[in-house]
Amino acid sequence: MGLAEIIGRSKGPVLVIGIGGGGDVVSGIHIKLRLETAGMRAFLGAVLWERWVNDPTPGPIDIAELEGHEPLGRFAAMLKPSTKACRGGRCFKPQAVRVSQALGEHVVGFTVAHGASGFAEGLMEAAGKLGSTTIVAVDAGGDVLARGDEEELWSPLADQVALAGLVEAAERTGLRTFLAVHGLGCDGEIPRDKLLGRMAEIASMGGLLGFDGLTHGDLEVLDRVLRLTVTEASRLPREAFSGAYGWRSMRKGSRKVWLDPFSAVTVLLDPHVVYEASPMAKALSGTTSIWEAKEKLNLMGIYTELDLELDIARHGDSDLEGLRRRGKARLRRARAS
Repeated sequence: MGLAEIIGRSKGPVLVIGIGGGGDVVSGIHIKLRLETAGMRAFLGAVLWERWVNDPTPGPIDIAELEGHEPLGRFAAMLKPSTKACRGGRCFKPQAVRVSQALGEHVVGFTVAHGASGFAEGLMEAAGKLGSTTIVAVDAGGDVLARGDEEELWSPLADQVALAGLVEAAERTGLRTFLAVHGLGCDGEIPRDKLLGRMAEIASMGGLLGFDGLTHGDLEVLDRVLRLTVTEASRLPREAFSGAYGWRSMRKGSRKVWLDPFSAVTVLLDPHVVYEASPMAKALSGTTSIWEAKEKLNLMGIYTELDLELDIARHGDSDLEGLRRRGKARLRRARAS
């Protein structure tokens, strides 16, 4: 059973949202196409948090920092091909805007600057304005499945804030929600064997819904988008679909990714079940700022992508693994004192 069959008919357009920031929105394109082929309308959406190479200001983009957009509320906006984010004394186009350019259609932007509750509000704002009753949250790579104690984990904050907010929005409004993990391990964080173990745990709880993935019919649109966007985790499944096999380096050599044909697969999960198995998402439930969320994970001994961005702003990005190693040691000392 594929994605369209699992989701079934949806009242109003389906929101397909890349939740990890950066290029995760690209990982939702084949889902959008699959739903449209089945006769449904779908909007792409994205959490607005750029990688430091595109936006050196630490932290996610707030809706108030956008120009040339159509507000949907305080926490969500309709992005146009001309939309820009302006912060830290510079303006730039987030990856979601580049996707809007490539597709020639609007993309919905969401902020996680106001924590899990702010993200939930954004989902409700967008769903209300667009008449949506169904949301598919998409994570590139699979770190949304992390517990928090994985040594390889680099960027848990955006995903876990989004997972907590997704569940909150569903509980408050009755929105139908789904979680899709595309390109298992392609973010270079948790190894695939550990991710499969987590999926087995979630499956034993009834949370595994089915599988989908790339097809030849997706490639023309996907390639058009990839020409305009900067993304590694969402590009690698496309390369795997065309035969890339073996180890690849990413993030300036700080991580390695194993590619094979199964890297192009998408796993569909019940976010409520994943949330129940996620200590980080539970800890972040009800947070109202990204800084509050960061501190909660820091108290659990977890070094986040926001910590890394702050360290890059202070020390540069020539030694990412060294920054992360020293940052994790700093958290251990703080917890021990």
